[in-house]
Amino acid sequence: MFGTIAILATAAAGASATPAREITDQWRVDRPLLAAVQNSSGEMFGLDCREGTCEYLLVMDAPCMEGVQIAALVNSQIGEAAVRLTCQKSDEFGVLSVDGVDIGPLISGDRIAFAFVRKGNLIDVARFSLSGASEAIATVRAQAKQETPDTAAQKP
Repeated sequence: MFGTIAILATAAAGASATPAREITDQWRVDRPLLAAVQNSSGEMFGLDCREGTCEYLLVMDAPCMEGVQIAALVNSQIGEAAVRLTCQKSDEFGVLSVDGVDIGPLISGDRIAFAFVRKGNLIDVARFSLSGASEAIATVRAQAKQETPDTAAQKP
């Protein structure tokens, strides 16, 4: 499930590089209101919709401190954007929301990459496939419009 995984921070001068993770999979709808993809390292990127609100999340292979914000750079064939990653939840994985900029327009082409600085000044790059992303995201957004906080509360 996407709600228990994490990622993201920004590149800084003088930081060492860690191996980049490659894309491996196609986007899919994992549950009614989640469209996501997983890379070869088990990290996830996706759109999670709850109670009428949708947000992009990164789930990384390392914990993060809740509330901590990390600067990151997002890049796809369409362009790039500086974003803020905010740790939402952490256990053995970190779940980060992508804040500050709507990255929806960047979700086009073959892949998307997030670059950030991790503990110890290591630059980390996580790459994800965008194969099937448009369709999966459209499905989740349509389902989210049908499920408002009122209709969600009525479900058993």
